[in-house]
Amino acid sequence: MRHALKFAPVLTLTALALSLPGQDTAVATKTDGLVIKTTNAEVANGMLRSTGEEAPELKDGQHYVLTLGEGGEWDVKVADGKAPYMQIAAKPKQLMEQFSEQIDQARQMTGMMAGMMAAQAGMDADALQQLMDDVLDFPNQLESFSLVVEEEKGNYKANGDLTAIKTSAFAKVVALMKATGKGAPSLEGKGALVAEFDLAPAAMTAMFKPFMSIMPGLDTKEAKSNAMKSMDEMMAVVDGTMSLMMAEAGMQMLMGATDGKKYAALMEKPEFMNFQKSMMAAAEGKLTPKALTHRDVALFKSEVEIDESTPNPLAKDGKITSFGGVVGDFVMMVMNAGEGAAKQIIDGVLDQKVKRKMLSPGNFATVRVAMAEFAAMMSDGQADTEDMPKSIDVQLGSNGTAITFDVKVNK
Repeated sequence: MRHALKFAPVLTLTALALSLPGQDTAVATKTDGLVIKTTNAEVANGMLRSTGEEAPELKDGQHYVLTLGEGGEWDVKVADGKAPYMQIAAKPKQLMEQFSEQIDQARQMTGMMAGMMAAQAGMDADALQQLMDDVLDFPNQLESFSLVVEEEKGNYKANGDLTAIKTSAFAKVVALMKATGKGAPSLEGKGALVAEFDLAPAAMTAMFKPFMSIMPGLDTKEAKSNAMKSMDEMMAVVDGTMSLMMAEAGMQMLMGATDGKKYAALMEKPEFMNFQKSMMAAAEGKLTPKALTHRDVALFKSEVEIDESTPNPLAKDGKITSFGGVVGDFVMMVMNAGEGAAKQIIDGVLDQKVKRKMLSPGNFATVRVAMAEFAAMMSDGQADTEDMPKSIDVQLGSNGTAITFDVKVNK
């Protein structure tokens, strides 16, 4: 998790690079690569901030139409008719071509960062650079992006989709992204963040496998090969369902398996243990097999020392302690939640108290975040939560050609 947190700034910088086109063209040529409609003057003026201009006032029944020019300038017009709070229609591939110079500059910037990050986190620098390039190139696989936001009394509802180009690699992944219909396993308790998944195992493999190449400690071809083999074997036994809960007391995870005994046997193989140890090699870590046994279920224990100069909300006193293993047909993990939480999950499975929650039709993931609690947890109580929304609910789905999403921001 430490390495994932350190990777976040790169994703942020990448997003900024994609969203800040050049401003050096004197006359803008209109395109339809990005069109925004809105009834909100603050949204319109936010787009115009870099130009020093202000959007004209609207009359009743009017809305703004902002069109992005080839040089990054916004053409603003007032149109008659109804419009939502905000509506975005984008052609990502066209925008990538339109701002190729800025994308190349972002690529150079991330290239310089890749070497430094890899050395610090124990990652393969070439693999990390390739992943960053893939992130920057991802919009080239998109036919369109759409978003509609509605506002009512401070509450917001948004829905949209990412449509893949039919011949792209992303289109093949989207086609796999279907719910199994088994439902996500439930976890007891209330979390600041609760995520539930019901996704075809083939889609899970396609989504997560690219990240294996940058796992810390996999610095030789043999280590990577063994890690890939271990992952392939385990992904062949998962059923695609999972629940994750984060709270101040720690993190808990429960994932379904088609054959718990087979998964448990895979975890005892040298390849699995070597993979776990290699990931911990970049930090000061210790892995203990069968460190905790409860009702004949044995769990391994991992302890990782964290550099306390780098804030990590998941670490307590500079340490992350986890328990993991298999109980019944479920794979479980608790992180800094203690032995009590691990035993509670075991009891819940063995006593058949774990229920499965069916997701809405067409959806494969739901995420609910209690914003004040989550912000306080991530900032060690330092965040100003007074004006934060009460919660954010996200649903992700697929229609076979596009990833769909629905978001609710509750005041």
